[in-house]
Formats: sequence, structure tokens, C-alpha cells
Amino acid sequence: MEKVKIVLVALIMISIALIQTSCTSNFNPSDELEKIEKIIKNGETDSISGHNEEVNFKYWIKEAKIIKLSIIGGNFECFIKDEYFFNEDGVVFANKKSELCLPNAADYKALIIFDGANILTEEFWLEDKKVSKSDLLKSLNELGYSIEENILKDQKTKKIKGLLTLKDFDEIINLKIEDEEKILFFEQKWGPYENQKTSYKFTIKGTNVDILYNYADNPSPIEKAQLKDRKIVTEYGYSDTYVITSNSLCVPNPETGESDCFAFIRAKSTHNVKDAMKP
Repeated sequence: MEKVKIVLVALIMISIALIQTSCTSNFNPSDELEKIEKIIKNGETDSISGHNEEVNFKYWIKEAKIIKLSIIGGNFECFIKDEYFFNEDGVVFANKKSELCLPNAADYKALIIFDGANILTEEFWLEDKKVSKSDLLKSLNELGYSIEENILKDQKTKKIKGLLTLKDFDEIINLKIEDEEKILFFEQKWGPYENQKTSYKFTIKGTNVDILYNYADNPSPIEKAQLKDRKIVTEYGYSDTYVITSNSLCVPNPETGESDCFAFIRAKSTHNVKDAMKP
């Protein structure tokens, strides 16, 4: 009997491990980098160019998200190019840097893939020849440079590049990023006539949420709320008043003691629920 218990416990632990593994993110930074480069090359994105007193920049947009940013700076002696690639949360996961400076003749390239402050992979080139990290480090040291300061860190914020977000770049080069307005619409019909329906319209901008309740074409005053941890939090601090899933909204009904649920209407919404609930 004891052996049976041990086997059962082992099976349960294996099952939990498998479930946890299946629920982890399948984001592969190397594959994502290749994917972004490919869709840009195929012309499947929109792009915007700009400049300030120090640099020229260009960023590419796919499905209302910035996926790549290229910054070119330097002077008549030095050409510096940084290419940043962003995950769906607007955080840098890869950086390509190239620098050509005369008369010091610094001519190097680097490709770093990050997981936050951690480096997943790194590749280096000197004069278009792939080299080891130690070879590049030796070359940079001779010029008074370092890999950490010249490649891994952003010179203005002093952050490891894998920690940079779009908000950082907005402050550094003024990308003029504004919070996108997202609309989620939910509706419940309770009669045969067109106006016999109740609806909720959530207008999300950044973390601010406006909630418009409409009963039989009679709108109520707009309620203010906040988006926190992908939940709608009312001005009184309640996070269970509006429970939103991928296809419905459920709101407690004080008269019945249960919740009234409303169907998600994608045609009247600007985003699906998952994307809209992401700050």
C-alpha cells in the first residue's frame, strides 16, 4: 500500500511539472528576432522616421506595436548604429550595434540577446570578421573602451539594454509615444426589440479606464477606473466588480446576489480582450 502511495505522489508531481512546462511562455528571442527582420524585409510593417540634434531614428510598427527601433548617431569621425528589438511588452530583447570610428579605427559589431539584465547569447565581429569575446575585449581595451560601457549599457540611462523600454526611448529621443485608446464592448439582450439590451463600454488609455453603462438606450454617467495587473479596479479599490474573460464580462447583481454576464462584441471593440487588458 505504501508503494502505491509513493507511485501516486510521483505521478502527481510529474503531472504538475508537465502542466507548468506547458504553461510557460513559448517566446523564443532568436526566432522572434528572425521573424521581425523577415517581416520588415518583406514590407509587412509601417515605419516612421525622425531626428533630433544628436541622432536620426526610425521605428517599425506591426499591429499597432513598435517592434524595432534603429538609432544612428555620431559625427564626421564616428558612425554609430544601434538596432533595438522589442517583445510584446515593449521591452528590448535584442540589440545590434555597430561602430566605425576614425582615426582610432574602432570597427566592431555586436549582437546581444537579452532576458532582462541577463545575456542569453552574444556574437561579436571585428572588421566584419567574427571573433571571440576575448578578442573583441582586447581590441576595445587598447582603445580605452569596454564591452560593458560601449555595448551592453545605454550611455544615457546607464541601464543594461535588456532593461530598456519604449518609455525610456521616448524620453531619450522623443518618439512622441502616446497611449493607445482601446475599446472593449459587452452586451446583453433581454427582449425582441432593438433597444431591449444592456451594454458596457470600456475605454482604456494607458492605465486609465472609462466605463459607460447603457440600459435600453439610457446611458449612465461615466465611471472612472484603473487597469492594474490586467484587472479593472474601481475608484473604491474593488477588483472583482468587473470580471472580464476572453469572451464575457460578469458584474455582480445586488438584487439577485449573483452576477449578470454580458457577451464580448468584437465588432464593436478595437482589440481582443487579451491585448486591450495589457497596459
